[in-house]
Amino acid sequence: MLNRDGKLLNHEGRIENTSRCNAHCVICPREKMTRPKVAMCYGVFTSVVDQLKELGARAISVFGYGEPLTDSNVCDKILYCTDNGLETHLTTNGALLDRDTAYNLIYAGLKNIRFSLHGCTPREYSRVHRKLDWLQVWSNLYHFKELNDGAGHPCTIHITSIPYVHDYITSEQLQDIRDTWEPYADYLEIWKPHNWGGKRKFREVKRRKNTCGRPFSGPVQVQADGDVIPCCFLTNAEIVLGNIYDDRLVDILNGNPYEQLRQKHTTGDLAGLPCDNCDQLNIDEEKPLLYSSRDPERTIGKTSTCKINVT
Repeated sequence: MLNRDGKLLNHEGRIENTSRCNAHCVICPREKMTRPKVAMCYGVFTSVVDQLKELGARAISVFGYGEPLTDSNVCDKILYCTDNGLETHLTTNGALLDRDTAYNLIYAGLKNIRFSLHGCTPREYSRVHRKLDWLQVWSNLYHFKELNDGAGHPCTIHITSIPYVHDYITSEQLQDIRDTWEPYADYLEIWKPHNWGGKRKFREVKRRKNTCGRPFSGPVQVQADGDVIPCCFLTNAEIVLGNIYDDRLVDILNGNPYEQLRQKHTTGDLAGLPCDNCDQLNIDEEKPLLYSSRDPERTIGKTSTCKINVT
């Protein structure tokens, strides 16, 4: 996680500003979530940002297992990052992105917004994003783009779409998704659904490699309740490496729990861990990324969220 100079190998820090969500999407196993549904208070958030910056972070991604826009302080948190010279990135389902919120995010300096939009018709969308309204989300996306363009396009719009299919998607289905969302995005990516460490039956893992690399190179993930975990695919406190209420981040990254996890990922002895069934370790799978409007060569060696250089 840290180089010889004590700086982050991965310059992205991820902070779950809230674990609350306004949706119940079928591809996300929130029904298995038992940890507290809370928002990280502003003071704790800024402390984590300060510690990440001290460790060499250049970008903060505001997302986790909740919907960031359920947090009434999210725009203030984005502004704090901007004022401290950090790029900011936010992932949202878009349902709460009204005009005022869009305006405040843009003028708080948000650098990148990633919309999770799964399905390209009202029926398909409702099948995945239960409790959300297709027309409202589409309208919010349209008006965000309009406001962003009017401000000189300071924020990059990224749309991620995950078709709710298990094994196969036709070229016609891919094209339908492109036709629906690509006009509103700077770039579009279409992915296969995750299996969330075995919590969903997508992307069966028959043979796996020893590690995904995250325990070694990050990025750092801090949850809304202060837990530091190795990746964003953990629903609950299955692997807790420390808590920022108890220790400084640098001490957690250098601590025994992290080192023990690295050892397990070195030997491949992952029995009892969600990693054992995680699709991120799948050897047999080819091309979980079904489509990207970006040049794939430009993403090599970069973080998955904000596409800044890993080193």
